[in-house]
Amino acid sequence: QRLYSEIAASITTYVAARTLLNKQRHAIHGLYNEGLLEINEHKSMIGTIEFLMKRLTNHPPLIEMPKKHEILGQIPWLECVESEDLANTFEDAIFQRGDILVKQDEKSDSVHVLARGTVVVSQEIVQSQRSSDSTEIVSG
Repeated sequence: QRLYSEIAASITTYVAARTLLNKQRHAIHGLYNEGLLEINEHKSMIGTIEFLMKRLTNHPPLIEMPKKHEILGQIPWLECVESEDLANTFEDAIFQRGDILVKQDEKSDSVHVLARGTVVVSQEIVQSQRSSDSTEIVSG
């Protein structure tokens, strides 16, 4: 089963929000136990935290990918293309860690526009008998 980055981001956001609400609830209990909050304030604040926890459980955050035209509209060399043509020309694709988009020396008529994440570019170098034939790709 492949996990998509949007699902992973939603889960991470849910866990972070739940952790924050638990810390707030703990702090409210601490303030009440130290005598810094009245019972009615304590109950009201705890009720609010529990309401937010319930709402978070019933309606977890969903992190959506940006719209295709929004991403492509930010690319300077595509400014001369009509936005309607862009939307029809480019296809959406989701790649996972380790997926190979293009192989070295393989012909391709594709252009990949990265909306989110990272990509590793590598080059296989065939060592010859002469050391001057080697090439190195440096990022930066």
